[in-house]
Amino acid sequence: MRGKWEQLVAAIRRHGNAVSTAQAESAGISRALLAYYAARGSVERVRHGVYALPDDLRDEMAETLRVASHAVLSHETALFLHGLTNRTPFRLMLTIPSDTSLPASLKGAVRCFYVSPQLHRLGMTTAINNLGHRVRCYDAERTICDLLRSRSKMDAETLPDALKRYTAWPRRDLNRLMEYASLLRVQNAVRIYLEPLL
Repeated sequence: MRGKWEQLVAAIRRHGNAVSTAQAESAGISRALLAYYAARGSVERVRHGVYALPDDLRDEMAETLRVASHAVLSHETALFLHGLTNRTPFRLMLTIPSDTSLPASLKGAVRCFYVSPQLHRLGMTTAINNLGHRVRCYDAERTICDLLRSRSKMDAETLPDALKRYTAWPRRDLNRLMEYASLLRVQNAVRIYLEPLL
């Protein structure tokens, strides 16, 4: 039993301080054993099908992406991951394909945007979050386009600040930005908002 506990702890650490039932099973921990550890208080169920060590610092980003495997961190959350804002997002923002739905356990906990399935993977990449875990997100250029598409739903200061930071960002790729802007139909908005800053 001791070996199984060590396997579970290792799996929890490996997956951002929380583990799904499927991840626990792939680490050799049965559902029954996971339920046993939860009943004893050795692990706690943090949401449906996700377990963590009690009082452990959990990675909300990694945990959310584990529950919503089709989601990509976007908008202000992606800005934060790329260092293009100094504000920590109050709620995680993510994007999912419009032909899917947000898991019930995340409703109200995150801000969700929908996009056509054909555009869902455009600009998808990974970044290291502040807890040192690699998480799925959109790249900076896709994020700028998403902010322009959703500008009426954003805080008034978010877009101007992000654009200023992006134009000064050494890794910016204006060709990629214009390519995405064309696909996402925000070319005019890019010209209006961004060109005066360049």
